[in-house]
Amino acid sequence: MSKKTPKKIVRTIKALRKKQLSYRKIAERTGVSIRTAFTICNPEAREKERLRLLNNPELYQKRLAKSREWYYRNKERKKQTQLAWVKENQYKRTANEAKRRILKKRSQIFNLVAGEKSKIEQIYKRAQELTRQTGIQHHVDHIYPLQGKYGSGLHVSQNLQILTAKENLRKGNRVPVLMVQS
Repeated sequence: MSKKTPKKIVRTIKALRKKQLSYRKIAERTGVSIRTAFTICNPEAREKERLRLLNNPELYQKRLAKSREWYYRNKERKKQTQLAWVKENQYKRTANEAKRRILKKRSQIFNLVAGEKSKIEQIYKRAQELTRQTGIQHHVDHIYPLQGKYGSGLHVSQNLQILTAKENLRKGNRVPVLMVQS
């Protein structure tokens, strides 16, 4: 299931499947692809496909190339869709940003450790320097995400690393071990 598939559509797809409708008919009624409808109704199939791609690097590269090709063909359309979503859902975006700020604040334990705040500031400063020196945007990334699927990290210097923006966006909200496998 795509992270962008709204919960309402997921519920609709599952309800239609209970009525014994084919994936093709579900896709037509909900506006998602047949593959998405199938994946939502069969989460174990998604895991099976993920493992198949892990065990077949050539197929993985082929799928990745196809995905990139689609992205570059539809880059402008995707950008417009995202901008429209942000415009319509500013309240959700604001709520998510507030939630992240709270999580970040809660995960700070630098008051307990002398000099932790200055270490964190030095990491952010180094990221800015790298961006200036190389001309490539750098981000400070939480190695273990503040709000991960399998656990949460802290906002401490040992959990921070400097990555290029491209690497950080690719990593997303994953833990390093799981990132290698997914």
